[in-house]
Amino acid sequence: LPSLDICVHVPYMIQLYHFFFVRIRRPPRSTLSSSSAASDVYKRQYQRRVRGNGSLMRCIECGASVARTTSRDPQGLDQLIRCAVCDGYADKYVEDELALIILDLALHKPRAFCHILFNRFRTSRDTVVLCTKLLLLYTVAEAGILFRFLRSQSEPVCVWGCREWGGQDWCDERQLTAEAAMLLMLLSLAQFGAYMAGVVAATCAAELPARVPDIITAIIVGSLGKCAWIMMQMWEYPDGLIPLVPCYVYASHCVALRVLVDCSASTGYLLVGAGIGCRAVATLSISSLTSIPLPTL
Repeated sequence: LPSLDICVHVPYMIQLYHFFFVRIRRPPRSTLSSSSAASDVYKRQYQRRVRGNGSLMRCIECGASVARTTSRDPQGLDQLIRCAVCDGYADKYVEDELALIILDLALHKPRAFCHILFNRFRTSRDTVVLCTKLLLLYTVAEAGILFRFLRSQSEPVCVWGCREWGGQDWCDERQLTAEAAMLLMLLSLAQFGAYMAGVVAATCAAELPARVPDIITAIIVGSLGKCAWIMMQMWEYPDGLIPLVPCYVYASHCVALRVLVDCSASTGYLLVGAGIGCRAVATLSISSLTSIPLPTL
């Protein structure tokens, strides 16, 4: 594998900085003056979602429940609502572009997670569509990393039935067939499902105030760091840097769960630890059944 050369990636870093901090500009804040047309559309969408399912939003500053995040003045202009508890804007992310929100999620800002989990996608259909797309993306990324891990093994790995698929051993030939790709995606999905099951079981055992669909949504939203695996594949980073991505993702899960159930950092780490333990048990079981040396993380 090629060695990591920082100088090669400096242009990419400059482009990312220019994209996030120069090209993308924040819309004007809602004061007595009018806001941008795009921002008004976003606010009206949020108001319709709250009136649709009747549930309350949360203030991203203090976590207090609010009926809505925007209001319309007599002149027909949408304005941000201040929280009655902390006297701050209930959700300033209403006026921000999605790229900036994703950037704050990557920086592990609890306010961004609160906006996504409680204020942005408040209908079941929007949440299911978002989670399905992200889960498919994560599955493909993990399958690619798993194939890269198996390909780096010193000895060929024989998977049950792989010689009958296409008449060749995909591990011996170092080539990925369609059947093997489906198998790797199923294995990756099984590992991620075991992790989510462990977190859900630990949350229910601790009697924390959270529904199972909300816990799954928090885990999937907190797994955006897995997209770094795709960039590492394109830029051909060394395999030694791959274990850093799960550590970053688990830290993101801890922040998302803390925001969801309003718990301490130690409780969040315990919930994530339960998920890691369940994933490790499932990985060892799958490895013993399929003779595939899967990474536990």
